[in-house]
Amino acid sequence: MDREARTAGGEAAGTKKMTDLTLLIGADVTTPSGLKARRAARVVTAIELGMVRGGNRLIREARKYTPRDRGSLIDSYRLELLARPKRVAVTSDRPQAGPMEKGRRAGMPPVAALIAWAENKLGLSSKEARKAGWAIAINMSRHGIRVPLKADGQGQMFKRAWAQLGGRRFFVEAIRSELRKLGPL
Repeated sequence: MDREARTAGGEAAGTKKMTDLTLLIGADVTTPSGLKARRAARVVTAIELGMVRGGNRLIREARKYTPRDRGSLIDSYRLELLARPKRVAVTSDRPQAGPMEKGRRAGMPPVAALIAWAENKLGLSSKEARKAGWAIAINMSRHGIRVPLKADGQGQMFKRAWAQLGGRRFFVEAIRSELRKLGPL
């Protein structure tokens, strides 16, 4: 299985335009030769179900490490099953998802979003929030954002969740679990 992370509109073969944060997790799926078509279809369906269950588990774990302001980021995670090759895409359409996971290069950020954040998160008045928003934006334009793993577990939501679940092991286990339900081939 492989794990790839793309941000800010990267595209993967056979998929539509990706969102601000997209994690692709997949496997090469080949059914054993000699299986009847109906049985082979059941095997592929079990693998897909295992992948979806693994993706949902990754989302649940990532939510524990997602910073909370208004809850729009934590509620934006979506799971999509992609056909060829078999993959699940965990996505978020929120513009802050990519920078929260991977950081941001130096460059001017959206100041209006930072002003709104300063009002909501810091409890500042409109005038104070404008000053703070611009100060943060200028600092980000010069230095970017580095996202360390913080002691409180915030930031790098999916990287931390992936490590907490044991890397690809939890995905393989979810798939094996579904295959065991089929019984002997």
